[in-house]
Amino acid sequence: MSTALRPLSNPGPLIVGAIFVASGLAFIIAARDYASGSALRMGPGYFPTLIASLLVFVGLMNIASSFRESVGAGVLHIAWRPLLVVSASVVVFSVLIVTTGLVPAIAGLILVSLFASRRPSWREALALIAVVEVICITIFHFLLGLQVELVRL
Repeated sequence: MSTALRPLSNPGPLIVGAIFVASGLAFIIAARDYASGSALRMGPGYFPTLIASLLVFVGLMNIASSFRESVGAGVLHIAWRPLLVVSASVVVFSVLIVTTGLVPAIAGLILVSLFASRRPSWREALALIAVVEVICITIFHFLLGLQVELVRL
């Protein structure tokens, strides 16, 4: 087997990796004006820089993997339905959190994203809503004390 680089049959991982690296570097540059602090006394720039660095790392791993594996005939298939439905669910959450509160916003997010699946399960969705509601209320309302309304009447 030759050690020379062969042409990419699937440029998807390369493109995604480049987007991750570019996004991570942009966030690192944006966070450089904030004090980083240390792991014990984190400043406002510590966490964004850490996450952005991980994003760059994942992007570089994606780029490296694009040169090692040969997948398919090189045709990119974009799953439009899940992409659009999940994006719409984020928009629904954004609108509902302001107008109706956290509890209905989480339910709306999960119910709309349910339609990304070809065979949605209403029973699983209701169970997921219950679990995510309890987790989010516990974390954001009680533990972090965020001033987000749970239900706006």
